[in-house]
Amino acid sequence: GSWDRIIMSLDKASHLNSLAVAAEEQRSWQEAFNLFDRVCDECRLAVEAPNADVVAITNLAYTALLRAERLKAVLDRITAAESRHEQMMDLVRDACSELSAGPDAACRKLKNAAMLGLETMETNGAYVELASSTAEMEQEVPEILKVIQYLEEAKKQQVLMPHPASGPAQANGHYCSKCSARIGVGWVQWSATTLCGSCGNAFCSNCTPPIRSSPGAPPMARCDPCEILHIESTLKAEKHRAICIEEARKLCNTILLRRERVKREKEQRIVELGFDLVDVKAALSVFRYDEEAAILSLEERQKQKSIVERMLHQSSQTPTATRPILARVQSDLAVTYFVERSITEYEPLEPVPHIQCRQLYSTSFGNQACVVEAIPFDDSHLVLLLNRLLNLEKIHENTPYRGIVSVECAFVESSVLYIQYPRLQYSTLAEWRGNRTLEDWQIHSMAREVLQSVAVLHSHSLVLGRLTEDDILVTADGQTMLYNIIGSLLQPADPSVPIAPEMAENPSSSPTESTDIWYFGLFLFRLKSTHETPYPVLLPGRESVDINGDDHLSCLLKDLLRACPDYRLTANNALIHPYFGASLLSDYRENRQIIATDDKLNALYELIRFMRRTDSIMCLNVRRSLIVESVVSQFMLLNQEHLVKKLSVRFEGEAGVDAGGLTVEMFNLFFEQLLNETCTEHCDNDQHCKLFQRDSTAENPSYLPHAGTLQADREKLRFYEGIGKVLIKSLFDGYPVPVPFAPSVFKFLLNQKPNFADYQAFNPQGAQSCTRLLEHSDVSDWSLDFTSVGGDSTPVTNENKREYVQRMVECVLIDQRKEALNALKRGFESIQLSAHLRLLSCTELMSIVQGQQRLDADMVKAKLK
Repeated sequence: GSWDRIIMSLDKASHLNSLAVAAEEQRSWQEAFNLFDRVCDECRLAVEAPNADVVAITNLAYTALLRAERLKAVLDRITAAESRHEQMMDLVRDACSELSAGPDAACRKLKNAAMLGLETMETNGAYVELASSTAEMEQEVPEILKVIQYLEEAKKQQVLMPHPASGPAQANGHYCSKCSARIGVGWVQWSATTLCGSCGNAFCSNCTPPIRSSPGAPPMARCDPCEILHIESTLKAEKHRAICIEEARKLCNTILLRRERVKREKEQRIVELGFDLVDVKAALSVFRYDEEAAILSLEERQKQKSIVERMLHQSSQTPTATRPILARVQSDLAVTYFVERSITEYEPLEPVPHIQCRQLYSTSFGNQACVVEAIPFDDSHLVLLLNRLLNLEKIHENTPYRGIVSVECAFVESSVLYIQYPRLQYSTLAEWRGNRTLEDWQIHSMAREVLQSVAVLHSHSLVLGRLTEDDILVTADGQTMLYNIIGSLLQPADPSVPIAPEMAENPSSSPTESTDIWYFGLFLFRLKSTHETPYPVLLPGRESVDINGDDHLSCLLKDLLRACPDYRLTANNALIHPYFGASLLSDYRENRQIIATDDKLNALYELIRFMRRTDSIMCLNVRRSLIVESVVSQFMLLNQEHLVKKLSVRFEGEAGVDAGGLTVEMFNLFFEQLLNETCTEHCDNDQHCKLFQRDSTAENPSYLPHAGTLQADREKLRFYEGIGKVLIKSLFDGYPVPVPFAPSVFKFLLNQKPNFADYQAFNPQGAQSCTRLLEHSDVSDWSLDFTSVGGDSTPVTNENKREYVQRMVECVLIDQRKEALNALKRGFESIQLSAHLRLLSCTELMSIVQGQQRLDADMVKAKLK
């Protein structure tokens, strides 16, 4: 059957391509795009057929892909153009309503509208297909520019210009312009005269013109003739201003009415296709009057309604019970889940392992891998399941929420609801955890993620009715995800989990949000304990379960596991509980569960001061040319009694007294030459050469003891032990040295296991290979087994590939050089500081041995002071 399906794909692709070309010629861009996209899918399947004409199929697929990409750009541009057109009309509408308040604000909005229209027309000019969609805008933009001209003219009339000055009545300004009396004899008399603010004529003190004021102009002295002229010009300007504003209003109304007429024509054309007018208006409003997009949305919604009607017709539900779900599908533009499909169209179903109480199958549809869930239902449950599907789709309507599984499609066949999910790299939380006890930070992080997902479900009227570790997935990147949502209310309860008190009292009642909170409390309790730990019991007459402890987690569990559902926390209230709001690190330090770095270092330095012997000196004679060999050969003979003494260094053949500088120089030269690959030029033998190796491809190379078995080479093991003594002596005396050992070396000294980040720092290329292995969907294709990491012949599968990678990390960083590391550790433990050193983290030990590798402004300022 699969081969028949593949062979038929080429014929189907050719037929779809013909339909797509015809739709494109009819300017049905969306339909053409969908058809070309389907052509590409069919070609991908057809190329797998035996004796397939790969060249012809590739040409067809390539042509369809190019045309689909072109149409996608056209569709995006049409959507953007319609949206911008509607924004432009909104600006025109707002400007028209603000004309009564004056032309200023309206003019600004119209300028923005014109700019928006011009930019859209310029952008759409590159697409011939958009000529019709921009035709309206090409007519409206010039009209908007004309409205702006009217308003600019009206704004000019607002400025009340004074009457042009006619000059004084007497040229010398010594006579009053009204009574012709002689004025201005002497400076004092002239300064007492008054000038008209419009004509500029002078008046004596008896004929001084009154101070007159007018709207929009400062008060000024104005004579009677000028006042008459001023009133006449003001009335004329107001009349011209009103005419300009009225013309602008008429033109704006013309633009808006024409746009409304176009909208009504679009609505009428879509209504003639058989859709309801209310639905048409809603669709056009959502898609910004993009007619084709609205039609496709209405057709999809009508199709969804028909599918749901057929689903409900298979059951014995009454019209009263089915009417709400049909009305909801009819009114919701985003419904896209329901498809007409049969389970026989899928590849053979393979049950998903480790999933309890659910019928989950791995399969594929066409060339798309997926997971299908089968939910058998009674007739009375179908409406419930469909409502839950619609509520779940609302969660992912705008942005997919990572904490809740998404649904790809759903269909009903023979009283079974089939739901298709994407195939992810995941495992259940119970499988991922196994029997191990989780760290506090893991409990904190996972509980927060799960509770946030529960809160989202509750905000969309979805109740789980159960919550266990089997109902939660852990993806490859560590993200938790709720996935048992649609059919959770129809599944039998887990008998090992205590039932919620309200459900025990009334088994026929429906679960509520408070019921979910009860099960989340039990889930959190099990998360912090082990699978063998029994669940807490609610004793009769108690308000809550008995939880030992008064820390934040215990208080939260008591509030979640209350007997009365009304007194339990809601999901949102639980998220702001101090357990989630407080810092775990602060709590640990306050309770002395962890020790602050400063406290650990102070304790270590105090022990070193107590052990250090300043009354005796240990002299060290070294050869500069063979500094590595001469230093190690002397340190190999020392024990703790000698190592705690004050060190005094003398270089052979050089005069000088060691006041600390020679010791620092000796340590720096020693580790520099120890790791130098060209050190053989200065050695009489190669005893200490090639002791350490590094990966040259790393950005910041770090060193590890050379891989290999050294059980028979006792001299070389003693050499590593001597190096460890030099390292502990530099730490004891407080001389940081630039030794770029890999972090895994310091972790080995502290009895800590390396992790993947350590492997990535030492061998980036090997880490990339491991990353590809973890991301690969089916690692059985790689034919790997555990013999390559020191194990047996167990094959590597998707279930154990993480264990394989961890074994790879330990094998490369530790097992391959175990003898050398043990010898280095014996030398490092020559001074008994182990009890204090093991309190340190790897980073803290590295900062003591290597010195502070990072500087900030505060550290520099502290040293300068």
